[in-house]
Amino acid sequence: MTKATDSKSQKSSCGGCLSLILMGFVAFGVHNCKITHSGPMNAENAAALEQVAAPVRTYLRQGDCDRLYQEFFQALHAELSSEDFAPICNDMSAEYQAVESATQVSTHCETTRYLFKGEEYGNCVVNYRLALNDGTTVREIHELYLENGEYQLIGFYWPEEEEQASN
Repeated sequence: MTKATDSKSQKSSCGGCLSLILMGFVAFGVHNCKITHSGPMNAENAAALEQVAAPVRTYLRQGDCDRLYQEFFQALHAELSSEDFAPICNDMSAEYQAVESATQVSTHCETTRYLFKGEEYGNCVVNYRLALNDGTTVREIHELYLENGEYQLIGFYWPEEEEQASN
């Protein structure tokens, strides 16, 4: 199970809960004891996130908009039909043909782990620098949702040009 909980910035709201348990008392709310995390991921978790996003890049390079819609966008954007998605995807695919390489620049996660429930939830952002065939670079952002060790891609985009210039 891949966990995104390596960081210098962790908070625990379990102190009181743990002391009550150690004293042998049963306390209401013990199941809500949690550890929150905010910060970068370790290399293993970052590599796991790359595996989540790799098929999106492959489908864009291949122009396989049907699979991209079925495997990623349909569940996230039920209001968008495959017919409406096709022209958007075709434009994205055409732009993606210029990508020569991608380098991971940064990662950041906000996660909460509920100790006595054995559950973990969070949101992660991974920034990449893409080298284009014209010698320029653009930033690509992946947003992922974490639930109990499983990552789901919920956002995949290139920021607008004015945002690119400011970063």
